[in-house]
Amino acid sequence: MTNGERILTIPRHNPVNALTMGGIVKDAGLTEAEFNRLHIIMNNGEIIKGLYNDFATGNMPGVLATFDENIAWTEAEGFMY
Repeated sequence: MTNGERILTIPRHNPVNALTMGGIVKDAGLTEAEFNRLHIIMNNGEIIKGLYNDFATGNMPGVLATFDENIAWTEAEGFMY
């Protein structure tokens, strides 16, 4: 890629063993240290569970951190809340 961006594809089977993960890191052209500095993105289910938990506990900074900074929030017309 010309913009320096790298995409890692992590298999969905759980757990991913160390040899498989090492191969993924190597194929992406990353060192172990570079990989360790990456933010590992959770799967969609974990994100949604965390979001619901943040809503339920009133953790609005956590809720807002989950959303994209350019989110456009539209409420349904006539919605009671």
